[in-house]
Amino acid sequence: MTKPAPWTAIKSDLGRGGGVSQDSAESVDLTQLTKDELLGLSLETFELINSALGRGDDEQAVAHLPGLLRLFDVLISAFSSHQGSLSRFFSRAFVSLLPSINQRARAEGFDAAAVDKRAELAWQALMIVNRLREFGIDLPNWLAGYEKGLATHGILLLREARSQDLITDTASLPTELLLLLRLGELMEPPGQWVILDARRLLAQQIKEALEQDTQSAGLRDRLRDCAERFRGFSTIDPNLDELLRRLDALPCVAIGEVEPRTSAEPRDDSLRDEVVPVAVVAELIGAGETLDPLSAEELARLIPESVEQWLASLAPQSTAELALVHVPGARVVPHDRARLQLNLAPLLSCGSVDQIDALIQAFFRPLQGAAASHTFSLLEPTSSLYESLGLLWRHGGQLDPDHFPLLTVCTTSWNRCGGPGALGARLLPSRFPVARMAPGQSLVRPLRVELAALQAVLYHHEALEPAMAAIRRNHLNHGWMHRRKEPSSSDPGDLEESLRLLHTKTGFYADSYAPLDCLERWSRGVLSALLDMQVAASSMGPGFYSVAQKLFEQTGRVKPLLQWPDDQEIYDFLAGKEVVFVTPLAVDVEAHHRSGKAFDLFHDLTIRPYGLRCVEAPLSLYPNRPLSGFSESLERCLEAVDALYRERPFAIFTAVCGAYALPLCEAVKQRYGVSCLSNGSLMHAYVGLHQTSTSRWRLQSRKPENWTTSHSFDVGEQ
Repeated sequence: MTKPAPWTAIKSDLGRGGGVSQDSAESVDLTQLTKDELLGLSLETFELINSALGRGDDEQAVAHLPGLLRLFDVLISAFSSHQGSLSRFFSRAFVSLLPSINQRARAEGFDAAAVDKRAELAWQALMIVNRLREFGIDLPNWLAGYEKGLATHGILLLREARSQDLITDTASLPTELLLLLRLGELMEPPGQWVILDARRLLAQQIKEALEQDTQSAGLRDRLRDCAERFRGFSTIDPNLDELLRRLDALPCVAIGEVEPRTSAEPRDDSLRDEVVPVAVVAELIGAGETLDPLSAEELARLIPESVEQWLASLAPQSTAELALVHVPGARVVPHDRARLQLNLAPLLSCGSVDQIDALIQAFFRPLQGAAASHTFSLLEPTSSLYESLGLLWRHGGQLDPDHFPLLTVCTTSWNRCGGPGALGARLLPSRFPVARMAPGQSLVRPLRVELAALQAVLYHHEALEPAMAAIRRNHLNHGWMHRRKEPSSSDPGDLEESLRLLHTKTGFYADSYAPLDCLERWSRGVLSALLDMQVAASSMGPGFYSVAQKLFEQTGRVKPLLQWPDDQEIYDFLAGKEVVFVTPLAVDVEAHHRSGKAFDLFHDLTIRPYGLRCVEAPLSLYPNRPLSGFSESLERCLEAVDALYRERPFAIFTAVCGAYALPLCEAVKQRYGVSCLSNGSLMHAYVGLHQTSTSRWRLQSRKPENWTTSHSFDVGEQ
């Protein structure tokens, strides 16, 4: 049977791609089609969007999502007597797309075009959910978390692209403004940064509109609508009110304005519930899974089942990336065709370390059987976890302090189960960018012992005084000071042990008359250094997460973590500059530098000359107590550095002296604006000093005859 003219015209307009795109939805009159034709187009459009999201084609998904929404509006208007059946079909279809849209919005790597499409994808998804609510459709309670996540990530996506100069024009600002306004509506109360940024972008958009002599009614109304939405969660300041008055005063002209189509009258033709293709949609998207809290037993069943279902959908000999994330409200095993993730958020509350380790093993077990037919890559877990935690903090969420030690257990289990000897996946490098050094820039790496003690100071302040008092009473009891707690499945962290290790491993020693004040002086110096300087994440594990959460509370920004630069770049940065080095091995370091051998350490690196002067660090490693306490020793050391600067200014400062290193770096940078470098014992290796902790570093390319060993002692990992 020949199709009627409207169907033929629309199919011709759609072309080979199928589905209803935004352009075709606006250019043709869909109200002329029958119910069966509209439902057929709806399913065709849904399948096209689902397929586009699966293969990462954001442009096609963005082009067709408004078309699906337009089909929904036409069907609901034309067949209002069947609104219940149609609403169930479209709500299931739209909601099923959200996890894939969320994955695309959060995907790594982008160019300028991809950024706009992914941000627009997030915005369209938010508008679809809002439209479903307007029709009174019963939606899952977890959608609120998805909405906040999509809005936040869309905003951050555009900001990051602009900071990297991937976007240099203002074309993306309307989308960013709309995302900010929607996020402000979703937050209770809105974050201050949302209010400030929305006010700034709204003012910018109105000013750009005022630069024209006339304005279209559509643009004026859209800006007015944005202003009213902004009033919903904030008071517009007088400057914005004045801009709006000036906008209203401009004469309006019709600039390609198209009047909205009136809805067609409801039709009498029947629509049978059983022919609505909900079952087909269910087959396409799967049965889904609950996002309510799950027990360890339920997770032990769900995790391998989800992995097996994902494996069954893969093509033979396919490749996929495995990643560890923490996204509250998301599925336990998020995935698309190119990646499979384990979401730790549901796991951390389910029980002990042993149970969490067993659940991670359950994730990998089905993958081990598929390793012969598929190729897996294992994403370095610290960077992927830090990225997802950053999103959590930007949403206004926080991780329970008791869960931070568990993350260390999780990353260890992840690498063990996925690496050599188990799954044997290809290990991918960290996604943290590599630091680039320039004059005045600083780069430091905190020690693991320091981070554990800093976490104790930041999160357990009320318990510090009795812990420091216990250390003061027992500081002559070497056995007590050096004792290590046996690892416990129920308590992987220990405040008192963290503070003991700060004394016995880093040279910190508290003033006996005011131990807590001394500890806080140290922590302020370390925190200031981490706030003001670039921070290297290499080798320090996930211990920085808890500190980063507190830094975000203070600044509203996620502290970027970087990888330590290439060794040749470090030597090029030192070349021709005057360097001051604080180390307990000052005599040996200076003597080796004067011998000239420190400039010929490797077969494959060029080390150009640089000046080096040393300051001997306080010898306060437990049980030594050279002065009254850490604070006095720090001041004495700073006095020696000041004397060297007065004698001859220096451009670079570095330190290998445990607990003194970061407070020294912070004080020296504040006083003289020089670059600071601190990376533990690696700084000794850079000047050719052989130590146990760095004995394997670049071992094959060394010229052993040009290295030296300290005649004092091996300070170990500092």
